[in-house]
Amino acid sequence: MKKITKLFDTRLNTLALLIDQASSHFDGDDFLGLRLVEDMLPLGTQIAFTCNQPHNFVQWVRGDETF
Repeated sequence: MKKITKLFDTRLNTLALLIDQASSHFDGDDFLGLRLVEDMLPLGTQIAFTCNQPHNFVQWVRGDETF
């Protein structure tokens, strides 16, 4: 279980650093509405999906099909 926790922890920490870097180049949170590629959801939505991964993983491991 520690390996899984470390995996998600390192990825979320990296995401936090990337958000900090991006915010230093934009005014406010304007960058969260941008799309990396035209057919992708906005960056803010991609971040939310990434932050939900640990929670969704736990539900999947438990066999909870509601996620």
